[in-house]
Amino acid sequence: MEKKGEGKFKRISWDEALKEISNRIKEIIREHGPQAILHYEYAGHCGLLNYYFPLRFFNVIDASGIKHTICDSAGEEAISLHYGLHYGSFPEDILKAKMIVLWGINSAWANLHGYTLALKAKRIGAKIYVIDPC
Repeated sequence: MEKKGEGKFKRISWDEALKEISNRIKEIIREHGPQAILHYEYAGHCGLLNYYFPLRFFNVIDASGIKHTICDSAGEEAISLHYGLHYGSFPEDILKAKMIVLWGINSAWANLHGYTLALKAKRIGAKIYVIDPC
């Protein structure tokens, strides 16, 4: 198996890729147990099916999990430290906004649900401003 960073990757078919991944998962479970596999993702890029369907697989193999995501937990902690609690607004509240600022986020890619709501808000009169450091 090639090591990361060696630059020796080669193009393989989807079937070969799935077999490689399957074999590696089986090897990790055999050598270290299922808890050595961590299911990590974030819902910003997923629809409901893409978000929940992989959970079925990771539950079946008894993989490790985390409390939603690392960045979500860090954000909640930061808000708690500043404001004393970490309650946010409901995503649908964006429809009541008159101005939406997307600061440092490619919402169409990283927050599809929020992006869709922002576009709905724009159609009913909200102004959208994007601050993009890239």
